[in-house]
Amino acid sequence: MAQPAPNDAYATQPVKLVVTGPPGSVPDFLGRTIAQSLEEVRGGTAVIVESRPGANGVVGASQVVRAPADGTTLLLASDSLLTMLPYVNDKLPFRPMADLKPIAQAVDAAVVLVVPPQLGVRTLKEFVAKAKAAPDGLTYASQGPASVHNRSMLRLQQMAGIHLLHVPYGNKSPLVDLAGNQVNAMWSGIAGAYPLIRQGKLIPLAVSTSTRASALPEVPTAAEQGYPGFDLKNWFGFVAPAAIPPAVARRIESDLLKAMDKPAVHELISAQGMEVRVGTADAMAKLIRAESKSNKALVASGVIPKE
Repeated sequence: MAQPAPNDAYATQPVKLVVTGPPGSVPDFLGRTIAQSLEEVRGGTAVIVESRPGANGVVGASQVVRAPADGTTLLLASDSLLTMLPYVNDKLPFRPMADLKPIAQAVDAAVVLVVPPQLGVRTLKEFVAKAKAAPDGLTYASQGPASVHNRSMLRLQQMAGIHLLHVPYGNKSPLVDLAGNQVNAMWSGIAGAYPLIRQGKLIPLAVSTSTRASALPEVPTAAEQGYPGFDLKNWFGFVAPAAIPPAVARRIESDLLKAMDKPAVHELISAQGMEVRVGTADAMAKLIRAESKSNKALVASGVIPKE
């Protein structure tokens, strides 16, 4: 039988998977779910998840950029980190498209517009009417200008002709403050908002994607409620240091595609309001280029503010 080459670190050594969210966050959940499956694909060789939150993913990504390019360090990156942050932050210590190599797409995640019951609205139409009646009187939370949470609200404001005051929270989750009526609205990841929705502490008004979310099938899309073409999502994919040898990158890609294609992985991720979206390195690279071009234009136009 063929044996790994002596210097084939990926085949013989544990892999560190860096995630950019704190324990319990969506990136952490995704990383641990897929890492366990990848371990099985690798015949039991360890895949260790390491949480490195901070600066919208810059802390974790910087660590991976500096890591040996031998396949033993991977990053689970969001679309915001790869395709938006370079244009809103001129002082990044790395260049995502040059310093990180796409390995495989992983997950698509819708976001849901939620408000506290105290706001007194139950539908997107009522929310828009309330915002129009009080220009600059309503506030919305996000986790920063580059986040899908902020982009979704900017898109809604543009399409509905409303304006809300932005309250960026960075790495801290705004959901507790939102449920306490300290801010008025947020486009949130479904996994985080779901328990508060079920407890009646948040009211869901719309989901951001063109089709309804499997975890919240009763919640209509924004497109269904009068905003055709509204289709925004958060996606995640795996990247490695750019100098990784092509043969090693292809082997990791193959292993990840097998790991993510397992029914148990689909079931776990779907239960959190997300969808496994298995994609090759080439497909992910194409998506990064297209979204980077679009996001660069948005920032240049002033629609998305710089940090």
